[in-house]
Amino acid sequence: MFAKLYEVIRQLSPSASRVAYFTYPTALRTVGGGQTDALDREMASAAKNLGIEARAYPISKREDFESAFRDMLAFRAQALIAATTWLSYLERRRILDFVARNRLIGLYDTGQFVDAGGLISYGPDNSHLRERVAVYADRILRGARPADVPVEQPTKFELCVNAATARTLGLKIPPSILLSADRVIE
Repeated sequence: MFAKLYEVIRQLSPSASRVAYFTYPTALRTVGGGQTDALDREMASAAKNLGIEARAYPISKREDFESAFRDMLAFRAQALIAATTWLSYLERRRILDFVARNRLIGLYDTGQFVDAGGLISYGPDNSHLRERVAVYADRILRGARPADVPVEQPTKFELCVNAATARTLGLKIPPSILLSADRVIE
């Protein structure tokens, strides 16, 4: 999924060479134990394949955003990838304002950021995930043991583009992105 976001950055700005991204050590440790390292490896590998320097900015609490923003500016980041956790969702307005104020390419993994003014998102289709949750709940309510219900990976992904935000940034969205977009906000 993150490799796709780097490809989008490359299509929007072929000269972009520095990308910042948030990691959420506390959230990922709580959910899946040790996933922060896996995320860092995936992000670094995807960036390296496209000749992009990527730098992680760990966020554990709300107060971490200001220092991360300062450090991103010192790094001269040209784009920001923000994966969604409960903390980034609560702080989405702050993240979106920072990205807009500094004219960064902002990419997200949920369309809710694009609905709120973000540029582009690519990630699991949340409506499809909600349907799958209903199927799981139905199985459990009918007597299945939760441990016996198989874990599923997302299979349906959604690309959302906010054309109004692109115009504000002076970016021309390539036709290849617009044609493959599931939703375009004018």
